[in-house]
Amino acid sequence: MQHLDATPVKARKAVYHEGLRFAAVGVVNTTVSFIIILSAKPWIGILAANALGYACGIAISFLLNRRWTFGHTGGTRAAIIGFSIVTAVAFVSNLVVISSFQRAGFTYLVAQLAGSFSYTAISFVGLKFGVFRKS
Repeated sequence: MQHLDATPVKARKAVYHEGLRFAAVGVVNTTVSFIIILSAKPWIGILAANALGYACGIAISFLLNRRWTFGHTGGTRAAIIGFSIVTAVAFVSNLVVISSFQRAGFTYLVAQLAGSFSYTAISFVGLKFGVFRKS
């Protein structure tokens, strides 16, 4: 009987588990952002509250994804720069997808879901294989 290498199976399982952790971080940072926005809005207004909530969500995303999701132990400064670039590219992609779907006649909800998928996929791939890749 020929020996089968289990490495591809282990690699797929690792990516699956990272994907689950990435999704959990997304739920946490979105929840915290939303709570901050709703809590701060009466005192600082909707725009400032959104900026504050988004900034806190991004910070949580960076911290949790860096250590918990991807186990990154490299330099923080380079990771912050890379994370910022990936997040900006994902955000622009999100806007392009949403506007493209709406121009094609889809409802805002469908467009937003497609944009969210784009944002999430670009973020995961960019962070896993770029910013937080294993040395």
